[in-house]
Amino acid sequence: MTVTAGRFDGKVAIITGAGRFGGLGEAMARRLASEGASIVLTDKGTVDGDRFPSHGIGTSEEMERVAESIRSETRAEVRTQACDVRFEEDVERMAKHGSSAASPPGSCAPSR
Repeated sequence: MTVTAGRFDGKVAIITGAGRFGGLGEAMARRLASEGASIVLTDKGTVDGDRFPSHGIGTSEEMERVAESIRSETRAEVRTQACDVRFEEDVERMAKHGSSAASPPGSCAPSR
């Protein structure tokens, strides 16, 4: 698939579960950033015992390292926000964080 520079200029992509290196969320964030989107990476941010062990959770620290890697590679605006999507207040906070980026959050899908 061809990368189209500027395809998502002025758009914000909020990507949940994107706080780990080598994951699908990181790959999506890199691709969208390379095409001009501002990015908000989210993940649970903290380990929670056996329910959410460290091998399955992007910690806030790793999430910030992923963001810095994407920033340095693409020069895109990349923010991070811990968010547990099971809780409405976390999702609302994440949406506000995303809306304070370059433009309101919305679909990054191109019009057909």
